[in-house]
Amino acid sequence: MLIAPISSACHSQSSSGDAKHIIQGSWVIKSIYTTQNVEGPDPSQQKKLVGTQVAVSAQSLHACGQSVPIKSIEVHQVSSDEFLTNTRARFSEVEIHSPSVTEVIMNNRQAGSCFQVFPLPGQDVYIKSKNEILISFEGVFYKAVRKK
Repeated sequence: MLIAPISSACHSQSSSGDAKHIIQGSWVIKSIYTTQNVEGPDPSQQKKLVGTQVAVSAQSLHACGQSVPIKSIEVHQVSSDEFLTNTRARFSEVEIHSPSVTEVIMNNRQAGSCFQVFPLPGQDVYIKSKNEILISFEGVFYKAVRKK
C-alpha cells in the first residue's frame, strides 16, 4: 500500500522534544476506530492487534514481537483538513476533539514486519493526550492507552 506523504503545509512543532518524550513508554492497543477508509490488514489481522502492546523507548520500537531501532523521527502539527487529505478519515471518526493534533512518524513508517507484509504498528502515531495515542496502521486506526 502506498501511503500519501504528509502535506507540505504541515509544519514541524517547536516542542518536538516534548512529543518524542510523550510517546515513550508502553501502550496497549484497546480498540479499532470505525472509519470510511479501511485498507491494509484484513479484519482478522486487525483484531489480532487489539490487546497487544507497542513499546517505544528513545532508541527502539517494539511491536508484533519485534524490536527495531528508531533511526528517524519527524514531528508535525496536523490540522483536521490535512488529516482528512492524508488519511481520508475525519477527526470525528477517531475522536480527536481539537483543531489540530501532533503526529509523530518514526522510521518513515517502514521498519520491521507485522503479519509478514506490513511495517510495525506504532511508527505513525497521533498524540491525543499524555495517556492516549492514535496509532495509524496501514489505513486502520487504533486507540492505544499508556500501560500503567
